[in-house]
Parts: sequence; C-alpha cells; structure tokens
Amino acid sequence: MIRAMRLDPLVHRIPTAMIPFVDLTLFAFAGAVAVLAAMPRAQSEPKPAAIDPAVAAILDKMAAKRGPAAAGNETAITIEGDYAVTFEGVPDPVAKGTFREIFVGRDLARHTSTIGQFAPMEKGVRGDVVWEVDPMIGAKVHRGRNAAVVRRYFALLRCDDPRTVYREITIARTDKADDRSVTVLEARPAEGSPDMFHVDSDGTLLRIETALPAPESADATWDMPDLMPSVISFTEWKKVEGGTFPMRRTLTMGKAKVSFVCTTTTVGGTIDAARFAPPAAVDKVEVEHNGPAFDASGKPIHQIVDRQKQLVASIRVKVAPTAISKELATLLPEVHQYLVEVGAKMAGPPFSRYHAWSETEIDLEAGIPVQEPITPKGRIVNGELPAGRTVAAWHVGPYDGLRAAHERMRTWIEQQKLKVRGGCWEIYWTDPGMVPDPAKWRTQLFTPVE
Repeated sequence: MIRAMRLDPLVHRIPTAMIPFVDLTLFAFAGAVAVLAAMPRAQSEPKPAAIDPAVAAILDKMAAKRGPAAAGNETAITIEGDYAVTFEGVPDPVAKGTFREIFVGRDLARHTSTIGQFAPMEKGVRGDVVWEVDPMIGAKVHRGRNAAVVRRYFALLRCDDPRTVYREITIARTDKADDRSVTVLEARPAEGSPDMFHVDSDGTLLRIETALPAPESADATWDMPDLMPSVISFTEWKKVEGGTFPMRRTLTMGKAKVSFVCTTTTVGGTIDAARFAPPAAVDKVEVEHNGPAFDASGKPIHQIVDRQKQLVASIRVKVAPTAISKELATLLPEVHQYLVEVGAKMAGPPFSRYHAWSETEIDLEAGIPVQEPITPKGRIVNGELPAGRTVAAWHVGPYDGLRAAHERMRTWIEQQKLKVRGGCWEIYWTDPGMVPDPAKWRTQLFTPVE
C-alpha cells in the first residue's frame, strides 16, 4: 500500500504558527495538571512509626490553619474557580478556563476543566480506580506508582494531615523567605521520592516540591518525563464555613505555570456518589496510547487496537505527491480558522489521511478532530476517522522518516496476514516550536484492517 506511493508523507515542517498546537496541547496540559485524586485507601494508608516532637509541633500548627474543621474521612468538599496557563517565553496566557473539584472522603474525587472551544478534560478517583479522559488522547487508568502519586497530590489539595499520607516526616533544613523563617520538611511516601514541604513559623504551608505524572498529550507533544518535577504554591489562605483553604494556588511543571483562583469553596453537605462514576470510555481504555514506541531492540511496536469512531472537520483534495507539504500548510490553518470562528470544540491535534495514491496523484484529507459535527462551509465538511480494528504505531523522529515507518507497518500487516480496509492516517503530536529537536518529534500512524 504505502510502498506504491513513492512519497514521503510530511517530509516537511508544517509552520508552527499555522497549526493550533499551542492551543491544543496547552489545553490538555492545563486540564491535566489539575490532576484529580483522593487519599489512599485505608488498608494501604502509610502511618509514621514515630515523629520527632519538633516535627509534630509544626504539623500541629499546620493542621490548625488548613483543611476541613470537622474531623472524619467522609467530608464532602467542592472547589470551583478559574485557571490560566502561562508558558515561559509567551507573554500572554495561552489558555484560560474554569475548573471544578469535588471530593467525598478518600476514595471519591473528580475534576472537570473547561476551556474555550475544546472538549472538557476530566480526571477522577473512585475506589481503586484513578482515571483520566484527555479529549485528545482518550481514556487512561493510572496504576502503581503514578496512581499513588496522583492520590497523594489530591490528598494535599484536600488539605489532609500529611501524617496520614506519608510514612516518615523529618526536618530537612531551615530557610528564609521574604524575611520569614521557613522550615523545610522532608515527607517520604511508602514508595518513590520524598516531597518537600515549606512551612513558615506560623504553620502556614507555602509550597510543596514534588513530582507528578506528565499529562499524556503533553508527554507526546513535549517529550516530558513520566514523573515531572513540580512545585505547588499556596497563597491567600482563607477561612470558609467548615474549614480553611487557599484561595490561590500555582502549579509549575517545566515551562508551564497554571494559576488557580478559587472562587467558591464549600465544605460539608452531600454530593451524589453517581457524580464520581468514570465515563464509559474509561472501561474501554485503548492500549494504543499507553505502550512504548519501541521495544528493547529498538524496533517499532505495532499493535492492533479497537478504535472508537472519531469525528473530524476536514478538507479532501487531490494533489501531486510533490505538493503535499504546500497543501497541508494551507488546509490545516483553513480548518482551524473556521472552527475558531464557529466556536467548535476541538478534540485532538491535526491529522492527514491518504485515501488513495498513484505515481502522479494523492487523494489527501487533512483536518482536526471535533467533539460534535460542524455546519459545513465550502470545502470544509464533516468526516470521521473510522472505528474498528486498526494497526497503530508511533514514529519518533524527523518527518522524513515517516515513509520508512509506513513501509514497516505495511510489512508487519502483510506478515500478520491482515487485510487493509481503508486509507492510512497520521496524527502530528509534537509542536516543533516547543520541541526543536527533530529526534523527539512524535507522530502516530494508523492503518485500519479487517
């Protein structure tokens, strides 16, 4: 199939300014850094065997100045507000939106963030399941260390006592910050690296240095590590009915900073347990986004996945193989501009699909996934990336390696004696403007099969 094409799909660099990568990926980042979790389950709850009296005194001060006033594990908490994302080197916020976090006890939590024309980002915890739904990547279930980190993070946002979260807490050092004496506590979880708490002499928590799972789409776009060093800062602690919580918090991960302003904090009352049920997509997690790009020998990993139908807004044209680069540089911005004009909710990064090809002509489709069908205009129409059995693989590297990647996929399909049932497509995850090293660019390849 691809061998006969005699073309190099995307042997070009699509101009960064002409593609909505910043909007798309930073939306995913903004929603994802508002990670949602609850406390570890009671049976796995780490409890320090002993705490030095000096540490206990600091923790007692902290407990008196933060969190729900009522004791107990089933306190309902709702936090709502606005957030904005700033990025190093970009003068204005690259994303803005609203968020809502709801908690009931240690095993029920949900976060929903909305922003502009994009589909919402959702994350949550229900019992043993720590999940997320990224509108660009799909559903994911966190497991093992990452699940524990996410649960711990939101235990802190609930303002739970660190003594119920960590196995050991000690004094690491004392510092000065804004002419205030600050004690830095080293809090060690049951597994993983310690978190560092910065607490002033009055017991006010200033910030926590930790490591959080990189959002899936941010990882694919920016080549982020699995666990990324992060700093959570807290300011404007305020008493509300039922407790004391920060009205502002900032999460810094790499070059991105997400600033949260809490406009409403409600402690107590009842939250229907049904609101914590994960979306149906969580029960149908696809392995295509969770597997590594290469095996231990360096060979690309091909997987057969069961994809859900994905709605798209796109343009379909016939072009010469040598004109693909120029055509995509026109098609993708045209689709994006229209989606912005009509307020359509985008649901993924740009793609191109090759429906048919010959030595002289390519049947090319290019566009952007959307949450709902759009009103067609001119050559911009509704379409879909098909559901069903599909061979998926990652290409990590410059675009001029995509032809070889397609040929490897075709060879693998032939070896498995599979029958192709439609044109292949590519999803362009990495923004070269954010990740200038071509060796780290990530493109996802798909070929539907019977």
